[in-house]
Amino acid sequence: MPVDVDAVVLFNRRLSEDYNVVAVAAPEIALQAKPGQFVMIKRTGGAPLLRRPFSVFALAGDEVGQVTGFSLLNKRVGVTTRMLFGLRPGDRLRCLGPMGRPFSMAEPPQRAWMIAGGVGLAPFASLAAALRERRIETTLFYGGRSTGDLFHLDTFEQLGVSLQLTTDDGTRGEHGKVTVPL
Repeated sequence: MPVDVDAVVLFNRRLSEDYNVVAVAAPEIALQAKPGQFVMIKRTGGAPLLRRPFSVFALAGDEVGQVTGFSLLNKRVGVTTRMLFGLRPGDRLRCLGPMGRPFSMAEPPQRAWMIAGGVGLAPFASLAAALRERRIETTLFYGGRSTGDLFHLDTFEQLGVSLQLTTDDGTRGEHGKVTVPL
């Protein structure tokens, strides 16, 4: 059941000139969130008026493994994404979630493929963790414009995910779109 919370920003980690990961303290949402779900967010007391959807990237926890919140993968392109890019620890966001239909795990496959480019990577960190728990062999096909647009590769490697990388300019992995190795 979705809940509406006033969440505190825990950190804002810059990944590049335009990409960042923002973590918020919202255990009420994080404890319910399943891989593939999203949250609707807006700045507390600020513009824009309407909330925008963001995939839950990963769950955040404390030193003893208690779930304390979640993170969002963001690319600065519009009003809301620019606002997310500029957040600081202690800032607040209104978060409504979890929303949407999660990835189906009713009949787990023997092998899983995840295919993403850019911020399309956002729902796959939590999915990769869930697949690892079920010991499902997983491959991530991930593409970007250049090496600098490929993020969190170590996260997926630590989860035992096989990486098939592509870049439009050929600086990492296969040259071309992510569909090339498929």
